[in-house]
Amino acid sequence: MGLPVFALITRILLLALEKIVLKFMGDRAGNFYKNLAASFLFFFIGAFILLPFAITREIDNWHFLLPCFISALLYSFSSFAYVSSIATGEVSLVAPISSLNAVVILFFAAIFLGEKITLMKSLGIILMVYGIFILKGAATPIKSLKAILKDRPSQLMFASVVLQSTGRVIDKFFTSEYDPIIYAALLYFIVSFNFFTLLRLKKKDRLILSSFKEKPIPMVIGGAINGAAYLFLLVAIKSIELSIVEPLVNLSIILAMALAALIFREKLLEKLPGGLLVILGGWLLAGSA
Repeated sequence: MGLPVFALITRILLLALEKIVLKFMGDRAGNFYKNLAASFLFFFIGAFILLPFAITREIDNWHFLLPCFISALLYSFSSFAYVSSIATGEVSLVAPISSLNAVVILFFAAIFLGEKITLMKSLGIILMVYGIFILKGAATPIKSLKAILKDRPSQLMFASVVLQSTGRVIDKFFTSEYDPIIYAALLYFIVSFNFFTLLRLKKKDRLILSSFKEKPIPMVIGGAINGAAYLFLLVAIKSIELSIVEPLVNLSIILAMALAALIFREKLLEKLPGGLLVILGGWLLAGSA
């Protein structure tokens, strides 16, 4: 097993654990600024965890600074749009839209990175997206897609998807220019600084401390997982196509479901059809690698 494949598998496992940690943090569809404060802590703690490893690395050139800064801005706006969408919209309508990142990345990677759109890859992504819509309780995929045209929170979620996908393309395009650890740590510090600036301007920065005091252990664990998962993404996309790496991460949903069944005694039977579609889609994607 090569390092990129190991990194991809590790990222999938970490994101599954992150979803369980988020359950301990409670409902994310609460106060907008409280969610923003939690987002700041996630990125800041992630950056802080990566910092000791980053400062020991040598920097061969500084060409990565501009793409890192641009990507960080895109992720900042993406997170802002995501939090706004979840806080103001109908969760069963807007949440499944986030799964469209696989489709957007498929086309972005073909246009900007020269990655091929194959039949097996396309079919795998379609099955995974449809399966996620079922798992997240969407009435029909068509209903959520129509909502993008007229529902403000749904539009914000789709904007979040496009912004994040653009950031991923930049990360992939400049893989030869950066050390993954340095890049990840710096990007996370920039994103957390952007969130802090916004909270400070709105005089809501006190929510950062109160949010941390409320759930300190999940915040630390979640932030550490989040930072490590992004680092492993950067390692994986150095050698594996972005249009394969990013959609395959959706397999973390299946692992999170299994863990939730063990920890929270959640029922799995009603989620089985969607889960099987995600697994089948993942199998087709892996076969196209």
